[in-house]
Amino acid sequence: VGSVEVCSVEHASRYVVQCALSVAESRKRRLPSRFKVAGVRCQTLPRDPQDRLRLTWVSQLMQLAGVSEEIAKSIAGRHSSPGALMQAISDAFGASGASSSSAGARGPADASALADAFLADLEFPIRGKKGTRRLGPVVSRRIFALFHPEALPEHVLV
Repeated sequence: VGSVEVCSVEHASRYVVQCALSVAESRKRRLPSRFKVAGVRCQTLPRDPQDRLRLTWVSQLMQLAGVSEEIAKSIAGRHSSPGALMQAISDAFGASGASSSSAGARGPADASALADAFLADLEFPIRGKKGTRRLGPVVSRRIFALFHPEALPEHVLV
């Protein structure tokens, strides 16, 4: 704020007190966040300067609950960037006819089934073992909801 207009000395004093209380409160109370704690980062990806975008993309995916480094690398292998993932979700959503403009034709149950199945079949290696696992519907739904073009505010990371 560049300037504030006040009507009287009393109004100015109330404004200054309110600002001071707001600053004090903001230092005490942290905003809730869906991000993981600091320190989670890519351990097995090489720190190649030519591959910074992939490293950043994998790190971003790892911020989601339930997404390990192995899962993030598998998702990044299928969708090379956030834009590519958003486009794939938008295309899948549009192709299914489950968009909000045609909600009457299909309904939210089809959209939920699409979200569950979007990445559920994605296989990722089990660290320290020779086998693989599938991502599953819960994490698939979480990623679908977050990267969907019409994402609701409660699905956006803060």
